[in-house]
Amino acid sequence: MGKKISLKKGFNLSLLGEAEKQINEIEPDELFGFKPTDFESINPKLIVKEGDKVKAGQALFFDKNQPNIKFPSTVSGKVQEILRGPKRIVLAIKILSDKKQVFEKCKFTGKLTKENIQKFLLETNLWWIIQQRPFGCIANPNDTPKGIFISGFDSSPLAPDLSYLIQGNQEAFNKGLK
Repeated sequence: MGKKISLKKGFNLSLLGEAEKQINEIEPDELFGFKPTDFESINPKLIVKEGDKVKAGQALFFDKNQPNIKFPSTVSGKVQEILRGPKRIVLAIKILSDKKQVFEKCKFTGKLTKENIQKFLLETNLWWIIQQRPFGCIANPNDTPKGIFISGFDSSPLAPDLSYLIQGNQEAFNKGLK
């Protein structure tokens, strides 16, 4: 019988070696699932129903408490099934992917002002990416932050080396920082 090792939060495991730095192309699956339950502190309200055709970037659901924050599909295809749990809570949205991905069109116009950027992120269903510290919940678009932090590393286990991923895309990364 092996020795039981219990770890407490904050320990680093010093493992020998590291993952090979390479990016592999993989064949995408046909069926994709989106779980509103993965997002803490939101109350999802569906925009789509079974049988609807969706584009990549099109909103699938929104937060009832903040209706301007929408959550997009990452693939285009047909909504195959909506799984519900107790009290009709939405557990998952299953989408049968198209062979060729169709994307929702979006283009930023105007000057780089706070209002224009905020409006663009809300219209393109990307606001949910903005996290509020210290609890990691989705930021409220009506609040003005004291500071903006852009994390250039991920300390979670099996996380990729972000500096390796940025190589070759430095110009796009810098544009995003701007």
